[in-house]
Amino acid sequence: MSKDVWTKYKVKGIFVDKVYGGIPADPEVIEGFLASKKNLSKEEKEAAKSIIEKTQDLQTVAGQIDKVSNIFNTDETGVFLNNYQIMGALKESMSIQKSVTSWRAKMQRGVRVMPPFIYLYRDGKILKDLDGFEQKVVHSEDKFGAPVTSLKRVAFIVKPSFEFEVWVGNDKEGPIMSAKVLKSLLEHIEVTGIGAMHSMGMGQCKLTLVEPETNPAEPGPSK
Repeated sequence: MSKDVWTKYKVKGIFVDKVYGGIPADPEVIEGFLASKKNLSKEEKEAAKSIIEKTQDLQTVAGQIDKVSNIFNTDETGVFLNNYQIMGALKESMSIQKSVTSWRAKMQRGVRVMPPFIYLYRDGKILKDLDGFEQKVVHSEDKFGAPVTSLKRVAFIVKPSFEFEVWVGNDKEGPIMSAKVLKSLLEHIEVTGIGAMHSMGMGQCKLTLVEPETNPAEPGPSK
């Protein structure tokens, strides 16, 4: 791929407090949610399939599926966020700021968050385990798409770090989104949060944009 197609910005982040898991441990809840949605991307479908397979095998200490928990995505490498969670936060911020002309089309076709799995780490090492669980009131949807409020056991991790890249498409005049605009979006996300229950004030973070023109890529977390 030509380096002239994309301008790639590296972003480093750290959650200022706890970040909560938003994946239902009950695979039937996920399947019902997917059935109510249309026009899911390939990445979202693949991520959902992986989550369903994982939750079908999820066991509690007692050896039974814990259907009233919300968990994190994990694989053999560690605990991660999906890139579409970051992309959703960027779109949400842009929908308010509207700082780019024809922003809907440009965000849809010309902006990507990479890599697909954004691992959480602490002290330079990717996290393998959760820090604990809390009881939380969770707002979700049933298999028919109706809103449901329930008390759930929600996994959390305290102040993990993470990093990702925002790929911005270039046109003849340069990136379709400037570094200044991206910084403004990230400042908005710092307050509105990332991940589960961010609409309730959870998932606030500190984000630092590393501009490729002036700052070379730095080593990431070790696996």
